[in-house]
Amino acid sequence: RDLAMLGKRLGGYGLAVGCLLAASVLQLSLGSVGVRAPFLFLLTAVAITSFHAGFRPAMLGTVLAVVLANALLLDWGPGFWTLPARAAGSLVFMGVALWLAWLVTTRRSATHSLRDDEERMRLLFSQMPGKIWTTDRDLRITSMQGGSSLSGWSPAAAVGTTLYDR
Repeated sequence: RDLAMLGKRLGGYGLAVGCLLAASVLQLSLGSVGVRAPFLFLLTAVAITSFHAGFRPAMLGTVLAVVLANALLLDWGPGFWTLPARAAGSLVFMGVALWLAWLVTTRRSATHSLRDDEERMRLLFSQMPGKIWTTDRDLRITSMQGGSSLSGWSPAAAVGTTLYDR
């Protein structure tokens, strides 16, 4: 079990490295035709990593993205390492990338939690001996759930009728 967890975790970090390498290759190949947008490609790689692997691999991806952007993809002009704008741009990128990774990971977690709750409720309603229904203001049945049909009502036939029709 621990080995499976380690493989899953290493797989997430491998995904981070793979996405960033793919983004770097894409930027280097498009850079030859004049397209210079390294942070856009790298931010996309961080978003993909956070969605599929989680927040921690996305943090690694963010740090690697800044290193790749500064070391490989940006111009090596005079005063490359002393320009405050490059440092500020890197910090802004790190902030945006980490915020995006947190946002995507939180939404993914909430979606999984909601899906699990819905499945539990579906299971609960399907095993109940009675029926549960919802109505609108005119007491027209809008939905019906439940197990046995002691009342003789089928959910398909009951939806759209009023309680007075029964």
